[in-house]
Amino acid sequence: MISKHVECDAANDSYRRLAEYIDADHEQDKVLQSWFSGCFTEDDYDIAVSEVLATQAMNTTAKEEKTYHLLVSFRPEDADKLTPDIFREIEKRFALVLGLQDHQRHCGVHQNTDNLHLHVAYNLIHPETLNRIEPYRDYWKRDKLCRELEQEYGLAVDHGIEQKKEHRLSDRAASMEAFSGKQSFAGYCLERREAILAAVARATNWEYVHQALAKYDIGIKPHGNGLVLQAANNPKLNFKASAFDRSFSKSKLETRFGPYRKKIIIRSTPAQETYQAKPLQKSPLFEEYIKLCNEKRAISASIREEKQKQLADIKSKWKAKRADINFMALTKKDRYGLMAYTYRQEKEQRQRIMDTAQCRYIDLKKRFPYKSWQDFYHQNKQREQVLNSEQQQQKPLEQAQQTVAKPVYRWQTQYAPSKGLSR
Repeated sequence: MISKHVECDAANDSYRRLAEYIDADHEQDKVLQSWFSGCFTEDDYDIAVSEVLATQAMNTTAKEEKTYHLLVSFRPEDADKLTPDIFREIEKRFALVLGLQDHQRHCGVHQNTDNLHLHVAYNLIHPETLNRIEPYRDYWKRDKLCRELEQEYGLAVDHGIEQKKEHRLSDRAASMEAFSGKQSFAGYCLERREAILAAVARATNWEYVHQALAKYDIGIKPHGNGLVLQAANNPKLNFKASAFDRSFSKSKLETRFGPYRKKIIIRSTPAQETYQAKPLQKSPLFEEYIKLCNEKRAISASIREEKQKQLADIKSKWKAKRADINFMALTKKDRYGLMAYTYRQEKEQRQRIMDTAQCRYIDLKKRFPYKSWQDFYHQNKQREQVLNSEQQQQKPLEQAQQTVAKPVYRWQTQYAPSKGLSR
């Protein structure tokens, strides 16, 4: 579980817009549940929103935003453990630690990504005193509460600030793991931390450092005023070296080995391991889900490319026709009429192409109805149980086959050469 304060400038602050997004009446398959608290009305979501806006309008002195947007994200494997009552209790606990338990708020649980997530819109204006309340040191309070809730409800444990700073994931990496269900590059590096530190401890120069990291398909390069660990197969993936370990800071490494030097490629040796964004949740269905996602992505790309090619052909076709009209001996009125006709025809043809592509996208969506890994997992949960039972039945057979003693034939003992004799 991870929590995040979605910050917003005062100029863009809109409680109504956020509350409508949380409720999302036009996307019922997106919202599992929504509710509100702290308002006089008890059963009308929209009236409660108007009540919050009236409360905010009565505070005319606050110059900062009046809305606090909280996002709480859960791992896919925790979906079966969470109930509507648990979501409401979790929201109450967050309101308590933030000091907003007496404030008006609108809440909703969404399932439109690979993981369930809770949105809460808090009105920072107290409904009685009309003072603006700013949660103090909210990041630390929220992180501590996340660890407590994980223990209470038996949820998957995410990285938090109570770990040593150099041993924890960045907020961006932790969010990536929680939302996608896959291991981040930072998580890949930290998983091999002890082995990498032991190898670098024996290094005497920069070349040995590069070789030690190359075993795991990792590079180290300058970035800004420091160093970053970088995935060799994808330079866009990097991890701050000093966050990996304090001994990997630029100053400490240059103290040991001198100024940074690039890797000298003498001969290429294959890496023992490579970062591949493996799934954090072990399920026999995950490979099938990835295959479906790749197939859907390929079909979508082909539709997009075909649409762009057709639009480009239409544009060039009518551009050439208008160029021909400019060279015709026509009156100004006739030329204007022909030009208007070409623009109308081009617009109609473009619209037909766009409508055809949109229909193909709708058919693709029906063919692949899964919006996320969580959606696919829940709809195929029974099939996963069947696959797991088949695997459990197959394991004893494989072990029995491996433990069966090989038959000893008579010729192997009767005619076996004696020790110490040679021909």
